[in-house]
Amino acid sequence: MNSLDPVSFTPAPAAAPDGYRDALAAYIAGTNTHDFDHVRPLLHPDVVFRFSDTDCTTLLAARHYFENTWSVVQDEHYEAGDVAWRVPTPTTAIASYTYRWAGVIDGERRSGSGRATNVFVTGADGRWVLAHEHLSPSPSHGSCCREADPPCGLGPFSWRDEHGGACAGTGRLGRNHPA
Repeated sequence: MNSLDPVSFTPAPAAAPDGYRDALAAYIAGTNTHDFDHVRPLLHPDVVFRFSDTDCTTLLAARHYFENTWSVVQDEHYEAGDVAWRVPTPTTAIASYTYRWAGVIDGERRSGSGRATNVFVTGADGRWVLAHEHLSPSPSHGSCCREADPPCGLGPFSWRDEHGGACAGTGRLGRNHPA
C-alpha cells in the first residue's frame, strides 16, 4: 500500500501512448530505483537540474546530487501527479506537475510535495529524454522564508514541511527534507 494519501493526490499514469508521457513515467520509475544508472539513459547529455538549493549542469553533478539524497532519504518513493502537458510538439514537450515524496530520514517517516516543470526533447536517436527539470516547494505547505521573514530562521529557500519541521533545500530535487 502506498503511504501517500490517494484521496488528495492522483499519480501519473504508468504508461501512455505518447512518447513524452512514457518518458516522464520512465523517469519517475528510474528515480524510484535509487540507482543513477537507471536514470542516466533517460537524460539528455546536457541536462540541467534546477533545485531550490543549487543547479546541476553536468551529469556528474546530477549523479552526486541524486546519490546524496538517496543516502539521506531511505526507502524514498517519488510520484508525479496532476500532470499538465504544455506545448507538446513532435520534438519537445513540457510537463508541469505536483510531486510528492515519502521516505525515512534518521529513522523517522517523512513526506513532502512541491511543484515541478520538466522539459522533454527527442534525442539524437529519436527517444524522448529529460533536458531540464526545475523543482520548488509548494507554496501551500508553508511560506518561504526571506531575510525579512525570520519565522523559521533558515534564510532564503527554506520552508516548513508537512509535519511542521523546518526545512532547507538540502535534498535532491528541492524536496522538503529536514535541515
